[in-house]
Parts: sequence; C-alpha cells; structure tokens
Amino acid sequence: MNGKTFVGIVSKQGATTTEWIGAFDYDDIEGYFGSILSTTHRPQEGKDLFALPELLEGETLYCVVDGSELGTIVWPEFRDVQIKNFVAHIRTLKIRNLIKGIHIGNDEYEITKLRIESPIVARLFDLKAFQTTLHTAPSFGVTIRSNTPNDLEFPSNLGKVFVGISGYIADWNDTPALSTKAHLTLHAEPPLNPSGAIRIARKIEQLFSLLTLDYVKAHKTSICARATNKNGEWSEQHYEIERARLSENAKTKVDPSGFALCLSQMDFASVLNHFLEIYSRIEQTLHWYRIVTIEDRYLEDKFFYSVRMIEALYKALRIPVSVDQSANEGLTSVVDAVNASGNQQAIDFLTKRALPIFSRPSLTNILADVRSKYADLAVVEFLDHKIISRLRGKEAHGSAEPFSPSEYRFMACSYDVLRVIYVLIILDACGIPRSFIIDKIRASHRFQHFFEREAVERLLAGI
Repeated sequence: MNGKTFVGIVSKQGATTTEWIGAFDYDDIEGYFGSILSTTHRPQEGKDLFALPELLEGETLYCVVDGSELGTIVWPEFRDVQIKNFVAHIRTLKIRNLIKGIHIGNDEYEITKLRIESPIVARLFDLKAFQTTLHTAPSFGVTIRSNTPNDLEFPSNLGKVFVGISGYIADWNDTPALSTKAHLTLHAEPPLNPSGAIRIARKIEQLFSLLTLDYVKAHKTSICARATNKNGEWSEQHYEIERARLSENAKTKVDPSGFALCLSQMDFASVLNHFLEIYSRIEQTLHWYRIVTIEDRYLEDKFFYSVRMIEALYKALRIPVSVDQSANEGLTSVVDAVNASGNQQAIDFLTKRALPIFSRPSLTNILADVRSKYADLAVVEFLDHKIISRLRGKEAHGSAEPFSPSEYRFMACSYDVLRVIYVLIILDACGIPRSFIIDKIRASHRFQHFFEREAVERLLAGI
C-alpha cells in the first residue's frame, strides 16, 4: 500500500461524519501508524486534561477509511497526546487490526464464519490443488489439471471447522501460471464478536506455529458477519481483516525444506479442542516462544526465555515431577524440632515459606524429567542442569563477570533444544503421541543432529 491512508473516528454505526481524523502510514508488519486530530473535543469537567475521551475508549472503534469505506478498529493502541493552543487535540494511534467494510461493535455477536487463508494449511493437511499426469504417447508430456477436492470437516468446541484447497490455471503473458488457495474456515457456534474472532485466529496461528516448529501468520483473514441492508433485511457478507504480522520473520509461505506435522494422520478436532482448553494457561509462554523463534534478540535473552518457557510450562500444565525427598524429609525433621521449642515465628517461616519452596520441583528436577521423557533425542543430554543453573544465577544476581566463550556456545546450542522440547510438551498435552512427533522430527533434515550422539559428545567436549 503506497501513500497515506486517511482514517476518521465516528461516534456511531453507519455514521460518516468524523470527530477525529488523521493520516496514517501502513505496512504489513506494524499495521497503520499515525495521529488523529480533533478541534471539537473538550475534556469532561473534573477529568484529567490528557485523559482518553469516552469516544476513543473500548476494544472497538467505528471509523471511516479514506472518506467513504466503513471500518472497525479492534484493540486500538493510543500513545502520546498533544494539545495545541488549548484547541487541537492530537493523539498518536497504532492500528494492528482493521475490519474493512463494516461497523460492528464488540457487544455484537454476529460473526458466523472465520476464514484463515494460508499455504501452510495445505502443507499441514497434505492437500493437493492440481493433478499431474505423465504420458508417453504420441509424445512425452505432462498434463496438469486443477483439482478441488471436497473440504475436510472437523467438529470442534467452537463449531464446525472446514479445511480445503482450490487451484486454477491462469494465463500470464501467454504462459500458464498455477495459483492455489488453501483455507481453514470456522463456522462459529455460537457466533463471535470482533475481538473474539481475532483471538481465535491468533490461537489457530499459534497452533500452526507449534505444528511447524516455527512462527506462522495467516496470509489473509476474513469474517462473515450478519448485518441489515438498506431495507432492514438481514444478510451475511464477507469482510477482510487487515492484521499486522508483528515481525518480518513471521512465516506466511511454505518452506519446502521446513518441518511440518501432517494433520491428515490424526484427529485434528481433538488436537484443536485440547489446545483451546489449555491456551489460557500457556498464553504467556507462547509470547516467549515467539521471541525465541523469530525475534532479533541477544543470544543470552533467547536462552533465558527458553529456560523460563520450560519452567512455566511445567507449572501451568501441572506436569508431575519427582522432587528431592531427602531435602523434604530433612526440612520436616527441622520443623518437628522447632515445633517442640514453641517458637511460633520460626514455625511459621518454615511451614509457610521454606517447606513450599522445597516441595515444588526445581529446575534440576524439571530437566531430569525432560531427559527421561525425551531420551530418544540424544541432544537432551546436552542440557546440563549445573551449567544452566550457573548461568541463571549470573542473570538473577546481575553478575559483573561476563559470559565466557564456552558459555555462549552452550547457550547457542541449548536454546533451540529447549524450544523444541517446549513444543513437544504442548503437543503431547494436545493428545498427539510423543513417538509420532519424534519420528517426524527424526525424518526432518533440519533436526537430524538432535539424534546423533557423536555430535552431542563433540558439543559437550567443547563446553
């Protein structure tokens, strides 16, 4: 998109008279960014001069794009504010989600369908848009025909999910050009509101990210919403949602050499339902997964985030881990001795502070469990709990001692291992057999070194 886009905020559905207006730059990474201005806004009596006006509050805002097209902004991000001559109010605004063509409030549950288009859908479900036939007579040749199979259907807790692909052959400068569209469409039951639809799209993208051991964003997202026409009659129309990708490293296309689990070999409805069930507990760790996977960060940042991911995941999913019983028994003996002394302060400290700490699994316990469960991955032996605890100690205490070259080498090798383990734990919780996932990883050229014990021994020798 070239040039400026003018966005005006309106006070009610169907209105086109703007009360705040501004010019915005757009790119598919950050979305729309600019400032809106009002010369008519006056702060309410008794309120802060810089407080956000009531019209601009809420998860959704009605707007007009380029003077004529209706739109709905979801989760507007307001930044700084300027007041010029006590008349003009200027507020910086970032728009990451814009539904074009409709005014729909967050209290309206009228979205009946959510459609996500991405070539990654075809890869995950092994969908083919074309049929290729090789023939030898009367001469050698290849015939390519478009193939549009029936959509796959899956029941889910959100409604029915349909997955499909279509392909067509177009002429481009007298040269045939193949084009495909793969989609996942949710028939929402019950219908959704705008923010709910975008949240579900984000959740499905994050599930696809885990299934590809990468970070995925949809190529296109759209909704089907019920609305009244000029005659007051109800009808369903399709509307596109412009969503920022957030990172230029987010994948929107298929990497032929990349990893992807084939969902056609499993119960996708069950996987999706399990993921949605645990999502609220692991949502924060998924943000860390994005940082570790695609963001440009310092190596030590990625390493510490990956360790934090594993620790938080074990806690969130309540994964049972054996703890140091000898430490618990020793501390219990101390508590018994202190009880006999009658020192209530000491008793409260031991029972309320010390015992809970020793009863929780430590990082050492968690890493031991990881090495036991995922022993098929030779590379888990590289996760030395002593080295990781030492590095965590340096971070936690703000040590002035710099990281050594061998410590940097350890972090560089281990953070990706921890990232893969993180994905394995979640997919295991979603009902995908651990052995199935490990076999698929073993078949991937990208992760073959995870299974080579000689390579692991060479890495350990260099630490």
